[in-house]
Amino acid sequence: FERAVELATSIRGRLEKIAQPEYAVVSRQIMNKALEQYGYPTDAILTRAATGALAEVFQAKAVVTANLELVGAVYRVVAHVGGPEALGSQSVELTQAEGQSLSELGLAVADRLKSYLK
Repeated sequence: FERAVELATSIRGRLEKIAQPEYAVVSRQIMNKALEQYGYPTDAILTRAATGALAEVFQAKAVVTANLELVGAVYRVVAHVGGPEALGSQSVELTQAEGQSLSELGLAVADRLKSYLK
């Protein structure tokens, strides 16, 4: 769980810098308040359906989701961006490089998603 939060925090932080001014990224604090209002714990890992429901609440132009999986000794991330104003629906897949932290992997994921958010 902590690893998924670390990855998400890194992706969110990078997207806050690269997606603006076209998109405003929902902060972790605001997301956690919304999660609490809907009965979820802080930093909850959501299903696609729950993510879609929250996206509607936020009137999101685009939604970024990521799945983190341990494959052998490294992590693999499949991230997806989609929504009414994103350029279609796209996915990227990255595998953690030797010596790469999850935060660094998250930055790389966000960088790959950038082109789909312009």
